[in-house]
Amino acid sequence: MNQFDYITKNVEKSLKEAMEEAIKYSKKRIEGRTPEDTKKLVGDYKIDPLKVVWNVFSQKIVNKTPYAFYVEYWVMGQIYKYQKPKGIIFKLWVGARMMTLTKEEDKEEIAKIIQANITVK
Repeated sequence: MNQFDYITKNVEKSLKEAMEEAIKYSKKRIEGRTPEDTKKLVGDYKIDPLKVVWNVFSQKIVNKTPYAFYVEYWVMGQIYKYQKPKGIIFKLWVGARMMTLTKEEDKEEIAKIIQANITVK
């Protein structure tokens, strides 16, 4: 293996590991923003496998619970009381926006996690 291939392989490995750290952080943040009326929604978040296409790394957090879309966006447009355990209301909002807010508010933190975890050996 020549030096270029060795470096390329190590950079790709490092990027994959950094992405894993970032996606775990994002999942934890999403779960923290998710209402827990039944706790099913929180337990159904899954991380899709990392995809690499033409040097673009992508990974998704999905929730296939049938009503996850409605909790995220609350299509009826009325304010809903989102609760955490023991009936404590933590948000009065039209849609919990647990994934949307994490994506918008945590961009810089996610970039820092990726940068901090990139190491080439």
